[in-house]
Amino acid sequence: MILGMKPERTDRTPIFLSAFVYPGAGQFLQGRWKAGLFFSLCFTTCLVLFFVNVAGPILRSLDAALSWAGGGISEEFVPVSIARLMITFAAALTLYILSIADAARAARRRQHELSTQRREDAEPRQGD
Repeated sequence: MILGMKPERTDRTPIFLSAFVYPGAGQFLQGRWKAGLFFSLCFTTCLVLFFVNVAGPILRSLDAALSWAGGGISEEFVPVSIARLMITFAAALTLYILSIADAARAARRRQHELSTQRREDAEPRQGD
């Protein structure tokens, strides 16, 4: 560290955006559109698959329960596939964690580049 220069802190805004707003939002803020689009689309796909795997069987079972309660023809209750739920949940959780880690890595890399440039600018040049 050069005297008179404060150590810079990493800008954590992209990390917080990826963690608390939506995966990929931090990458968009950093100007990394391809990474942001990748994380956003993959996470959205996992969420949709997760809710389809949950909502579909629940709605069919609800329809069967209402049909039974109304005295109509009893339909089969549809079980929720735990394996499908766990796979899509694990994939979504993995993408969520990777998005946060990627935003943090890019923020640290950017901070390192800035601090290196400031150090080079602050050092006296030889031959001046």
